[in-house]
Amino acid sequence: AAIAAYEQALESDIDCVPEILPALLDTYARAQQMERAEQILGHIVQRYEGVSPVLALARIYARRDGQDRAVEFLGTQLRQRPSVRGLVQLMDTTIEGGSDTESSLRLLRDLTAAVLEGQALYRCTQCGFGARAHHWQCPSCKNWSTLRPVHGATGA
Repeated sequence: AAIAAYEQALESDIDCVPEILPALLDTYARAQQMERAEQILGHIVQRYEGVSPVLALARIYARRDGQDRAVEFLGTQLRQRPSVRGLVQLMDTTIEGGSDTESSLRLLRDLTAAVLEGQALYRCTQCGFGARAHHWQCPSCKNWSTLRPVHGATGA
């Protein structure tokens, strides 16, 4: 009954995946229905743009088929939907599997570049508008001299 309720919730609102997925996967595991979990995750991956179902499916592949299968799957999926969380899991899986270092590093470099490509380098201190180029006047709130460089992991 719990599985059906979770599946129905996902069907009615796919954006609730991050909230429902952990409990759903736990319920599948307790019911020893991991094949069904894999099927549902495959369906969710096709409909949901986020990375949560990809990471869950990769963990299933790693346990069942080995780290190389999980690395291959993560690499393919992360090229389509770059994600910092995905990169972390890809690195962990690669390290655990002892995969080919050069090809793994190339993949990680490419995915990191893809994640950074869409990030704002400047952010308005008044309204939060993000931009890749500096503007003297914020295009959103029209305040002057409010765009400042972003600092931290993805900043300039």
